[in-house]
Amino acid sequence: MMESSMKLRDLDYYKIGQRIRKYRKSQGMTQDDLAERSGLSAAHLSHIENGSTRISLAALMNITEALGITPDDVLIDDVDPAESRMAGEIQQIIQSGTESENEFMRDMLGSMRAVLDKYMPSSLIAENAESGRDNSLYHKKPADRDPSAGKDKR
Repeated sequence: MMESSMKLRDLDYYKIGQRIRKYRKSQGMTQDDLAERSGLSAAHLSHIENGSTRISLAALMNITEALGITPDDVLIDDVDPAESRMAGEIQQIIQSGTESENEFMRDMLGSMRAVLDKYMPSSLIAENAESGRDNSLYHKKPADRDPSAGKDKR
């Protein structure tokens, strides 16, 4: 069995609470608003935000769902907020779909990834960025790149 580098007792509940508070305030929510949305009492939420009580897994899941973020956002120090927000949005989309809809979305994402890899190779974009060259070409549709693309060649 693989040993985790972080044990439960090593969690900094004060920092977790402060991150919850930061996300709550960034969305213009009061403690009462978040408590209502997450099914907790305002007093319990206050204790969680102050780090005076250990947050349960159920409370963590309810709070992060109400905030539209992932548990990683409050458990880990250096999560990119934009990436995390996107992950939360994707998670909400998946939770609202049926199994067959989710399979369809997975297939669509795979297809979109293949198109991006073909028309916007990340290695070329990174190379251009390092050298200061323009990457806007890779954000255009094929027809926009070549005026003759898509025209009937009779």
